[in-house]
Amino acid sequence: MNEEERIDKIINPKITDFQMDKRAGTFVNPYNMDNGSRGSIYLYSLVIGHLWIIDLISQNGYGEFMDEIISYAENNKSNLVEWMLTDNQIKDISQILERNGMKFEKKVKWGLDVNKYKTEFEGLKTKDHPYNVLCRYLHLIKAGLSLHIKNFFNKELTLEDNLIRYCSIINATYLPLTLPEMGYEQDLLDSMSDEIKEILIQESLCSVEYKELRYYPKNLGAIPYISAITRRLSEYWENYSNTEEVILSKFMYSLRILSELNLSLIGVNGILSSMSTRVLFDNYWQSKYLIENDEVEKYREFALDRLRLHILKRTGREDIENIDILRIASQNNLLAPIPINGDYFTKSPREICIKLGLKKEYDKFYEYNSEFIHASLTAVLSGLMTECSNPEHNFHLTINPSASRYIDSIPHIIDILNMHIELINGYIGREVFEKFKLEELYFQTRTEFLEYMEGISELYSSSSE
Repeated sequence: MNEEERIDKIINPKITDFQMDKRAGTFVNPYNMDNGSRGSIYLYSLVIGHLWIIDLISQNGYGEFMDEIISYAENNKSNLVEWMLTDNQIKDISQILERNGMKFEKKVKWGLDVNKYKTEFEGLKTKDHPYNVLCRYLHLIKAGLSLHIKNFFNKELTLEDNLIRYCSIINATYLPLTLPEMGYEQDLLDSMSDEIKEILIQESLCSVEYKELRYYPKNLGAIPYISAITRRLSEYWENYSNTEEVILSKFMYSLRILSELNLSLIGVNGILSSMSTRVLFDNYWQSKYLIENDEVEKYREFALDRLRLHILKRTGREDIENIDILRIASQNNLLAPIPINGDYFTKSPREICIKLGLKKEYDKFYEYNSEFIHASLTAVLSGLMTECSNPEHNFHLTINPSASRYIDSIPHIIDILNMHIELINGYIGREVFEKFKLEELYFQTRTEFLEYMEGISELYSSSSE
């Protein structure tokens, strides 16, 4: 994007261009910061030009040395941005610092570790923080707009207290410098050498803080219990009525999904668990609807007809090339009637859940998890992205190589299964299934999981001796 296009996006922004600034609690136009790609230096990066000062303050406070530094900046009309300092200015500043028992140290250099300065960057990039206000004041000095602000300063107060008390005046005075037509911020960008830009790009890459997974199956979680239930039902399947088989098979479908999730820690803690939550809830409300409306047998017949349709479509027979042939054949009694269009549940899930008294559960389990079924951008952002932990970057997202930021589905899955168990037990008239307990199926810290695995390993080693 060239500068003309960027300015146009600033003057005529689109709502789709805006991003959430979580610290400000509002949406901001990212094109004001030119952070469209890692090949360019966005304006937020310019705060790093004052890191050398902020690091000194972080270690020594706002001492007398800062009064001397501010006076030097005023006398030389300098913003004290590191890469804009001349050799003579660096020499003068070094002498000031040496008199106060400190030394000047460049920060923007090869080997820069931005993670050492997380606290400093948080202050530099947080509105009304003294670090941020100080940087703006230094820019106002260079722009020749600081004199009237200094007249407000109370000589009885420290520099820090003055920055806090008069931050609104400093911020308001600084605002015009951000306008493209003023050219001030562009001049700052232009002042950066190719080497400085390369340092900021190569030494300040996106990073992600490690986050532990939330759930670790105990003894493969629910798999042994589900396997036992499956074997039992399989052996006695002939004893159940057609309608009981429908209700039980739908429940077993949900159990099979949980069993498959438990084969992988990522499955339990990742995108598949959110998709599965929606499927399990669908299974539950459908079963509840069928039972309460006495439509289990009707649903069974519909499902068998649908199954015939899919078998016909998947046989690869040359005489059945498309759905239209099947429709014509069915309408002319050449085939037994097949429900070609639509689904059994013709009303919306929301409408059905309201009638079933499940509106609260629908809101909790259905809508958010549907985003994952449909692969919407909401699901992508929730399941794949996380906050970049590089303190120098502009509070943006990057791809998470491990666990999701937001997905926490296992408690919901257990809740849904327990509702389903209660439904089935009531339908059959006795307690056929016991409810699940989250704490019995999953460790909820990595430490507990590792201790358990070490115990298993020791037990295996001792038994093999």
